[in-house]
Amino acid sequence: MRPLFSSCLLVAAVVAVGTAGCAFNVEPHGPKGGGASDATANLDRDVTVKGVTFTADQARKALNVVNGASHEILDHRVGFDRRAAANVIDARPIADLNALASVSFVGRSSLNHLRAFVNAHDDAFLAALPAQCDARGLAMPGPGAFASDKRVPELGDDVAVIGGAAGARTSLQAGVAQLAREKGPVIEAKMELNDEGALSLSVYPVDGLDKDAERAAFREASGTPAATPFAYEMETFTDREHLVRSSRDLTLVQISQVGVGDAADDVGGFVYWSIPTIEWGRAGYGVYSMDPFTCESSYTFVDGLGSDDSNWWDPADLGNGPGAGATDARTPELGDDLTVLRSSKITMADALAQVEAERGEAIEAKFEIGDDGKLSLSIYPNADVTLDAERSTFVEAAGDPTADAFAPGLETFADDDVEHQTRSARDLTLVQTASLTLADAVWAADQALPRGFVYWAIPTIRDGRSGYGVYSLADDDTVHYFFID
Repeated sequence: MRPLFSSCLLVAAVVAVGTAGCAFNVEPHGPKGGGASDATANLDRDVTVKGVTFTADQARKALNVVNGASHEILDHRVGFDRRAAANVIDARPIADLNALASVSFVGRSSLNHLRAFVNAHDDAFLAALPAQCDARGLAMPGPGAFASDKRVPELGDDVAVIGGAAGARTSLQAGVAQLAREKGPVIEAKMELNDEGALSLSVYPVDGLDKDAERAAFREASGTPAATPFAYEMETFTDREHLVRSSRDLTLVQISQVGVGDAADDVGGFVYWSIPTIEWGRAGYGVYSMDPFTCESSYTFVDGLGSDDSNWWDPADLGNGPGAGATDARTPELGDDLTVLRSSKITMADALAQVEAERGEAIEAKFEIGDDGKLSLSIYPNADVTLDAERSTFVEAAGDPTADAFAPGLETFADDDVEHQTRSARDLTLVQTASLTLADAVWAADQALPRGFVYWAIPTIRDGRSGYGVYSLADDDTVHYFFID
């Protein structure tokens, strides 16, 4: 796991794109000021403070360091107590070593560390030390036109808070690793400001990646990253915003070979945001990082390296169901006599064409037995499949397929309908990452079993690939299941 901040030699000023590929960089932006301070006193003799003697040259160099170096340098490189480093920054400009010695928590030990530090390095090295940067007023980078969701970091007007006096000692990667050990696989991690305006690290673990969104429990572990080890409180979500967002996160992680922490490790600088997202139909992660020396922020899309195999032109007949390859627990609900399907006067393909022309692209379709015991056909259209689940409205168009004209009614799922909200969020996410539409998959199944009757087509995952599970009833009443991607 990476340390909180790398040394001056190890941190790149621009994002380093790792082996994940499919990454792009946004033009970095720089700090408002820059460089270490030149503040010095007129020193021509040795100075002794709190029993620690500095030569004139050491005192000059020491004042340059304490007036210009970042909190990270003072704390971790010079060896000040964290509180001393914070107080030194607050006390700037510091005119002389007596003024430095008067700063709270700057004692004999701090002064000894400072003298040893400046004595070990020449002026060129000290001049290159990173200053305490300030990101206020600087534009935040991001995915731009490539964005498939509207989420952005929430760190106020200065992302440098993550590395400043009140910043993080637990890195995002360390928090992810800790929660993965203690609570389960992580599907999202980010630093943000809490309701009190203090820096917080939020990590979202699930109890396993083998459950679909409908059966998963979504939680957040949040706490201050200013201490190590990371101490957090757990919250289980019940609200729509977090449920559909987490459903999308989980689904994208399930079709990726790269994890949240892996994606963060692939990017240089101090990572403060690593969440699943989609770019050009590919599942991956949007990662924001900051160069702690300059406060430059960069955004990188890290591809999840999921499979791009496709079989739609020749889908395999997997028998009467997905078997051990199932990644959800859903099965058709048509009772024991599938011949009831013969009473339908409309095919799945024709019903999809009708509903999609009126309501938008479908993300699920199925025949089932309704609450009244009669055959029903349900299609789930989406007005704009380019929107992420959090911004989408999920609906069901259901009607009697045995009528002369299929005339479905429309129901909008309530925010507290957890089953349909999480299921639809998963459906939509899989449609967005599939290489074909649900209607295309139904067509492919019709071609694979020319005299069959398709009665179930829902998005699913198989072998790490997003696609569609399609059931068709053959003319000899045998059931055939296809996974089409």
